[in-house]
Parts: sequence; structure tokens; C-alpha cells
Amino acid sequence: MKVTTRFIYGLKFLEFLYNEEGPIKMMDAVKKLNISKKYLEKIAGQLHNAELISAVRGPNGGYYPAKDLVELDLFTIYTALEGPVKEGLCYDIRCRKRHCITSTILDDINSSISDMLRGMLLKDYLEGEGNEKNISG
Repeated sequence: MKVTTRFIYGLKFLEFLYNEEGPIKMMDAVKKLNISKKYLEKIAGQLHNAELISAVRGPNGGYYPAKDLVELDLFTIYTALEGPVKEGLCYDIRCRKRHCITSTILDDINSSISDMLRGMLLKDYLEGEGNEKNISG
């Protein structure tokens, strides 16, 4: 599992939609977030396909949250943008035919991170409680 700019920008885009009124025009988001239009359109498309955001066409159109963003966990957002979490694979060519300890460790790390993301709600961060809540449990 790795965190890419796609996930980071996706979070920024969702935060922008949460904080703004009505449908948000793509160009407004591009200017505010300083992300290339092509890249943000791809991210918006992935979020739309996952039914996390909706779009309205026309002169008064734009993007808006399709669901209550505050109820979304970060794992749902991650998989919408990055796809399914892949099992950990050891890079040693000799290990590819059998499961080695490195692969097991990498699988356990991916599983722990996935579980952690499932327990982290976007609302906690939008409301400024993210770090405190996750540190204190």
C-alpha cells in the first residue's frame, strides 16, 4: 500500500466540496487547489464512479458530494482512488513461487494500514478532531 498524490489530491478535493456551497465548477477547484485540470478531472471521475461525488452538467453545474462526506471512512476513499489493496510481494525472484516471511510481513502491514483507514472517518478531520481522536483512541 502506498499513498500517492491521487489520494492526497482526492482528499483535498473532497474537503473543498465539503466546505463550499452548491455544485463546484471544475475550474474553481483547479484554481483553489492548484492541481492540473486533467489530473483533477481524472480524480473526480474516479470519485464519481465510486458514487462518492455527483456532477451536474450545464452552466450552473459542477461537482458536489453524492453522500454525506462526514460518514466516509478513509479506506473507502483510498480504494476508490487507488483500487484494491494488493498483497505484499517480496522483490526477491526466488520468493515469488512460495510465500516468504517478507511477504507475510508486508501482508500484515497492508492489513494493519487498511484496518486503520477503515477506522478513520473523514468527518473527524473536516471537524478538526482527526489527530486527537486517532492518537487517544
